[in-house]
Amino acid sequence: MERAMPRFEVVMMATAEIAHYADPTRRSWERYCRRHSYDFLLFDRKILADMHINWSRLEMIRRRQRASRAEWIVLVDADTFVADEEFTLESLVAPYGDKEVLFAPDAARRFGIWLPLDLKGLVVCRTRRPPNGGFVVVRNSEFGRYFFDRWMSLARGPLRHMADRHPRTQGILWKGLYRQHRDRVAVMHGEVVRCGTNRLLDRISLDQAGAFVLHDKRLTLPGAPALAERGLVQVTR
Repeated sequence: MERAMPRFEVVMMATAEIAHYADPTRRSWERYCRRHSYDFLLFDRKILADMHINWSRLEMIRRRQRASRAEWIVLVDADTFVADEEFTLESLVAPYGDKEVLFAPDAARRFGIWLPLDLKGLVVCRTRRPPNGGFVVVRNSEFGRYFFDRWMSLARGPLRHMADRHPRTQGILWKGLYRQHRDRVAVMHGEVVRCGTNRLLDRISLDQAGAFVLHDKRLTLPGAPALAERGLVQVTR
C-alpha cells in the first residue's frame, strides 16, 4: 500500500563541527518526529561552497521543496530542541490561518513585554517582533517556493552586499521580504522561545510559559556544559 503524503517534514543542518551540541538536539527532534509520525531529515554538510553556511540551510529547504511530498517543511536550527513533546505541528500552524510562511520571533518576552534581540530588526521591520530565521515553517506551495527562491536571489543579486554580513540570511529577510509579504507571512508568539542571550535576565524575567521549542544560544558558546542525554536544557537552574 502506498504511503500517505506526509503533512510535515522537519529538516535540520548540523555538520560534524557542532556535533557536541547538535547530536543531542537532533535526537530530541528525531524522538519527537517518531512520536507524531513526521518525517525528519538531517543534512550534515555544507551545500553552497561560495556562501556562508547559513545560506546552505536555505538551499537545503529549496531542494526539499522540490523533492518532498510533505505539505509543510519545518526548518529547525541545530541549537533548538523540543520542550513540549505533546504539542503537535498541526497545533502550531492552526492559529495562523492562511499564512504560508511562519517565523519564530527575533525577540524575547521579558516581564510580559516583547523586546527585539537586534535593534536593526526593529527598525527595518517596524515591529518589536521581527522574524528569526532559526525556526521557520513553510507551506510547500507555489508561494512557499517563490519565497525561498526570492530570498536566495536577493542574496546573489541586489542585496549581495549583505549576504556575508551579520545577520546574513536574516538581514536579507528583513530588508527584502518580510514587509513586502506581510499578507502571507506571520511571526509566531510564544511557541518558540529564544533563550541563552542573557543568563541573568533569562533567570528572572524570561517568559517561557507554554513553549513548544527552546532556541538556546548557550549551546553554541565555547565551553558550554554538556547536554543531558535527552538533549534538553532548562532556562532556569
